[in-house]
Amino acid sequence: MPRSDAWVRVRTRLLLMYNLTPQVHVPDDRLRPLSEAFGLGRFTAHVEAAGLLLPRLVLHEHVLEITLPPNAARVDGADLTLAVTPRQDPLLFVDVEFPDDAGDSDAIAETSTPPGRTAPPPASAASR
Repeated sequence: MPRSDAWVRVRTRLLLMYNLTPQVHVPDDRLRPLSEAFGLGRFTAHVEAAGLLLPRLVLHEHVLEITLPPNAARVDGADLTLAVTPRQDPLLFVDVEFPDDAGDSDAIAETSTPPGRTAPPPASAASR
């Protein structure tokens, strides 16, 4: 039986995706498959085969420092990925992991909530 590429993450991870405007025109020879930025394991071949139908990678960078609101949980940097769809719509992916001592679930929820919106109630409050 083949070895599984599924695993349990010890740390909490958030992958945020933003649809940006306006459209951008990037030459095809500058675009790469998303598998170069995201560890897709056994799905890599599928993503690369469907590459013309899926967003394609323009830029992938790891930043050590990221400014968050004062009440947000602490993060250890972020991976920033810029991709474009086949219609040339830009997408920004922000991938962050929270260290074990980052804060409680409320602080993590605040971190993932866009400015001007309210974080959802904690799961314990929602079940009451």
